[in-house]
This record gives sequence, structure tokens and C-alpha cells, in this order.
Amino acid sequence: MTQALLHTATARSRRVLVVLLFCLTSSASSLAQNVEPTRAFDEGTRFLNSGDFRSAIASFEYAESLGRGSSALFHNRAIAHFRLDEIGHSIRFLERAALISKDDPRVMHSLDIVSTRVVDTYSELPIPIWTRFQRVVLNIASERVLMVTGIGFYLILCLMLFMNILGYWSGAWRRPIRAVSGLVSVILISMALTSSIWPAYSKEAVVIVGEADLHNQPDSDANVSEYIHEGLVVGIVSEGDTWALVQLPNGARGWILTQQLGAI
Repeated sequence: MTQALLHTATARSRRVLVVLLFCLTSSASSLAQNVEPTRAFDEGTRFLNSGDFRSAIASFEYAESLGRGSSALFHNRAIAHFRLDEIGHSIRFLERAALISKDDPRVMHSLDIVSTRVVDTYSELPIPIWTRFQRVVLNIASERVLMVTGIGFYLILCLMLFMNILGYWSGAWRRPIRAVSGLVSVILISMALTSSIWPAYSKEAVVIVGEADLHNQPDSDANVSEYIHEGLVVGIVSEGDTWALVQLPNGARGWILTQQLGAI
């Protein structure tokens, strides 16, 4: 009996030891994963401060590949590109930083400075009222939250209808609640679906070459409708391996070589 208890205790101790070793290994691995991108970011910052801008860009790119895609990283990388007179890439990463930290005055100030180097100036089309409303809502709740909440209100409506059929909750005051639940569920689910089909913020890219031809067709021999220059932010309507259909700020569209664009 004593030997059996001793054997059981030993087996349990081994299992506990295995679990502890697994936890320690996982913690060490997680710590290493967090340390490496931070080390690469700090290294890039040192290169930036010392004037080695190309090495700084390489370090920031490595840190981003490890999952360190922060506003500070994009801002620092934009500065390095700006020092190398790569205006398109500088605006590209400043726009990325702005997407993460929209109210960061440092990012917006840098973007204002770099934008003065952009040759092209176009009038921008007004944003539709629906898109403005859509952006306000999505700044409060994501598409997933809208969908889950809408389904929740729909289930509440179904429950109330089911209880009404069984003879419960049949008072007159329940009707407004059912109406509100149904209306809210339809609005939230519709917004979630339409936002996934027509995003509030269209996909954008930056021209990263000195000058690019905007063609009427995805063909190098097609007529050139316009010449656009480095640093111009354009909307992506459709994109392939070789050609991309883009929309200029004024609404004009044309085809450009994909390699001449840098995605934001």
C-alpha cells in the first residue's frame, strides 16, 4: 500500500515538473520574441541618430517583420527615408503611423513637412455623408462588434416572439421593445456587412518613383492620360501583379505599374 502511494506521488511530481518546465520554456520563448523586435527597433533608432539611414531602415524593416509595427517605428523609418530623399517612402510610412496614432502631433507635423516636397496637388472629392457616418461608427466599434451586437439583438427579438407564442410577455409594452430590437439588429448587421464590402477607408498607396505614367488601359502602349509624381497618395480600385487601377484625389482614374506604388 505504501509503495503504491509512493509510486502515485512520484508520478504526480513528474507531471508537475513537466508542466513547470513547459511553462518556463514558453515564458522564455515569449520573452525572447518580445526582446528581439525591441532590440531591432532600438538598433534602428541608434543608426538613425548616427546618420546611417540605410542601416536604420534595414533594422526597422526587420523589427516590423517580427511584429513590431508601431507608430514610433513607422515615424522613425519615415524620417530615415526622408533623409535619403525618398519622399514617396517617407509619406508611405508617415501615413501608416497616422493610421495608428491619428492624433499624434509629431506624426502630423512630420507629414506636413514632407508633403511640401510633393509635386502634384489635386482637389479632393468630398466624402459622402454615408462614409462619414460609417467612419464615426467604426471608430467606436469594429465590424465584428457590430455584427455580434446585431445578432444579439436579433436573438432577443426571436426570444420575445417565442415567449409571446407560448403566452408569456404578451403585454402591449413588449411590442415597442420587439420593434426596437428588430430595428437595431437590422441596422447593425447591415452596417457590418456593407462595411466589409465597401470599407470606410479605401485601400491606398503612394507613388514611390520620380514620375509615373497613368495609362488609359493596362498596357504600356496605351495612351497616357496624366503624369503623376513621387509622394502622391492614390486610392487602389483594383490591383494585379503588373498593373493597378488607381483613383486620384480628384476622382480621375488610370492604370499604373504596380511596382511604382508602395502600399500604405
